[in-house]
Amino acid sequence: MNEQDEEEQPPPVSPSRARRRRRNPATFVLIAANLAVFGAMVANGVDLMSPSVPSLLKWGANFGVLTMTSQPWRLITSFFVHVGLIHIAVNMYSLYVVGPATERIFGTPRYVVAYFLSGLGGGIASIAWNPVVVGAGASGAIFGIVGALLGFFFRRRKDLVPGAFRENVSRLLQVVLLNVILGFSIHGIDNAAHLGGLTTGFFAGFILAPTREPCWLNAFELAGMVALLAALGFGANFARQQAASAASGPIASQSGMNEAELGNVKIFYSAEISDEVMERFADEVEKVGHVPNDVIRLTKTRSGIEIGFVENSADFDERLEQRKARQIAKAVFPDEHVDVGIYDKNWKLRKRISLEEK
Repeated sequence: MNEQDEEEQPPPVSPSRARRRRRNPATFVLIAANLAVFGAMVANGVDLMSPSVPSLLKWGANFGVLTMTSQPWRLITSFFVHVGLIHIAVNMYSLYVVGPATERIFGTPRYVVAYFLSGLGGGIASIAWNPVVVGAGASGAIFGIVGALLGFFFRRRKDLVPGAFRENVSRLLQVVLLNVILGFSIHGIDNAAHLGGLTTGFFAGFILAPTREPCWLNAFELAGMVALLAALGFGANFARQQAASAASGPIASQSGMNEAELGNVKIFYSAEISDEVMERFADEVEKVGHVPNDVIRLTKTRSGIEIGFVENSADFDERLEQRKARQIAKAVFPDEHVDVGIYDKNWKLRKRISLEEK
């Protein structure tokens, strides 16, 4: 080959973005899915920088009182919903950094399993820690990917070159420790979801760390996955108990409820109640009339609708409130099963009555 030929040879190039996407398809699909959901939220009027709690709940954010009663799908949808532009930018950049290497190590199927299990683990931990906090974002699943890498290095430490185990684990633990410290220093970060995702991801990574055996799951991995799923089930049951306790507690003043005032009447209502329904409900409340300082809670339940009243004054008349509730229910919820809930001043449920006659 002469000198001219050598000059005409194109320089070596790095793998193209298309090739990287082919090697790490799940990571880029997950990033695209998160961006698509966020784009749809903004296109439908959700605030770009600071979405409201009702809008987050409408799009599938995690809220224990709902997730652990009638809407368990929120455990999955919540890690595709983000709280503003900065939130999704940080999470997607983090996934872009740690996702491809993890996917190459585990292979796409195992990587996807670890990601979704970590997201579930983070959501369950968040509810168990505080069932009346609204949670959203992929950070629990992303922490789980870091945890999966840690699990891989611990399981395969004997196969690594000398020094590789300590170096890699040390770097990952530094990243984890820094993020945990930041999480406890900055208000509004769901540390329970982060730690729940990290822990779930570690065990998933340890169990699913690829070996030289040709089968997709050997006996150890199959037993490990059964144990991990059982642990998640146990955690979900505990979270369900926490949510059930909170459901009869003071959740009306928490972030999962909207609040409105109608004269002397204060109304709390859940995010599933549309503005149109709420307006009709408020009109009927005005028609039936209420004693001063009345408090009403309107919520969507598994069986239908609950109209809750608080015994917060000496003038409270249970039979009168039932009659008012029946009149409101007939006008606003003619096709729904409606219950009346009677609560004490601390929002502890004292009695629930079914209004079978509309």
